[in-house]
Amino acid sequence: MIITVVRYYKWPPPIVENLYLDDFDYNGLEFWFNDAKDQDKKTKELLNNKNGRRT
Repeated sequence: MIITVVRYYKWPPPIVENLYLDDFDYNGLEFWFNDAKDQDKKTKELLNNKNGRRT
C-alpha cells in the first residue's frame, strides 16, 4: 500500500511517514491508497470509452 501511494503521488518519505494507517480522514494512508485506485480505475474507463470500448 505504501509503495502504491508513493509511486502515484510521488510524495517524499517524510510526508508518507506522517500518514495514519486508517481511512477515517485525509491523513490516512488507506484513504490515499483508495483514492489512487479510484483515479486509476476512472482513467482506464475513460480510455476504454474513448477507444469505443464499453466498460
